[in-house]
Amino acid sequence: MEPKDRLIVGVDTSDPQEVEKLCRELDNSVGILKIGLELIYSQGLDILKMVRDLGYQIFLDAKFHDIPEQGSRSC
Repeated sequence: MEPKDRLIVGVDTSDPQEVEKLCRELDNSVGILKIGLELIYSQGLDILKMVRDLGYQIFLDAKFHDIPEQGSRSC
């Protein structure tokens, strides 16, 4: 495992331009991005393709029960 793959950056936005900007600013200095339901529901699964195409692995955080605010924004 490379050192960059030991870090995971959480993507807590539903704006696809912000996601792309973050990916480019990180410049693959980390290997994994945590994508939550809010982004998936607002942008669809194509956002995952964009993140993968920019060179990142994805940790899909698809749970509702732990953070009420995330659950309400996703709904």
